[in-house]
Amino acid sequence: MMDHGKFEMSDEKIKLAFKHLDFDDSGYIERREITKLMGTDNEAVVDYILAIVDTDKDGKISFEEFKSLMIQESFNG
Repeated sequence: MMDHGKFEMSDEKIKLAFKHLDFDDSGYIERREITKLMGTDNEAVVDYILAIVDTDKDGKISFEEFKSLMIQESFNG
């Protein structure tokens, strides 16, 4: 049963969201895509996002890293 104060994301919805953010269809959300998405050239902002989401520290966000964030956020509300 779903708690009405939180949302649940299916794997399919997470895949669609990731694909929407992966502008070049590389299988990763890369620094330039984060910059475009955030509408900023501020390296500190992009570095902050990568520090939180890029758990393997390869400079890009994989689907698994993105999915972990989405699942975590769905539980934290």
